[in-house]
Amino acid sequence: QNEEGENHVPTENTDPVNKEVEKEKTIESPFPNNQDTLGDDVFPDVSIGFADGGEVFRAHRSMLSKRSKTMNELFHGHKVEADCTYDAEASRVQWETHTQDNETGRTALFQCIKFCYGAELRVNPLNAAAIIDGLFRLKLTCEQDTQSVIEQHMVTVAKNDVESGSLMLRHCAEYEKAGSSGFTKICLLLAKS
Repeated sequence: QNEEGENHVPTENTDPVNKEVEKEKTIESPFPNNQDTLGDDVFPDVSIGFADGGEVFRAHRSMLSKRSKTMNELFHGHKVEADCTYDAEASRVQWETHTQDNETGRTALFQCIKFCYGAELRVNPLNAAAIIDGLFRLKLTCEQDTQSVIEQHMVTVAKNDVESGSLMLRHCAEYEKAGSSGFTKICLLLAKS
C-alpha cells in the first residue's frame, strides 16, 4: 500500500467453472474507480497523444502523477526514457509509437491510462505485447504485478493455442526489436510454450 492507502496489486477475474482457456483476460485495476472524472467536462488539464497523429486523450496530471512514475517525472520537468515528451505550455504529452501497428499501441496505452482511473485491462493475443509496452513506458506503481498476471495468461494461452502463441511471440519480438525493454523474459517463455 502507498501513503494514500491504495493497494497496488491487481486482481484478475477467474471462472473456475469454465475449464476452457479464454484468450481474453480481464484484469481489475488496483486503483480506486475514478472513471467518472474522465472526459472534457471534468476539467482535465493534460492532453495525451501520439507524434503521428490520431486520437487525443484528456486526463489529469495529479491522477497520473500518483499512478505513473513516467508521468510524474515528465510533469516535474525531468527527461524520461519512455519515448515521450511533455510540452508544459501546451499541457500535452506526446508519445512515439514502437511498432508498425500504431493503432494497437495507441489503444493499449490509452487502456493503461484508463487503468490508472480504475478501469479494467482487457488483454488478448492481439494486444498483450502492446499493453506490456504501455505498462513499461508508464511505469505504473503496479507494473510488475500486472505484468506478471499478463505474462502468465500469455503463456497459458500459448500452451493451448499454438497460433495465438506464435502471434504473441512475434508481437513481443517486434517490441523488443524496436527497443522496448522487458520483453526478453516473455519471449523466452512463449518460445518454450
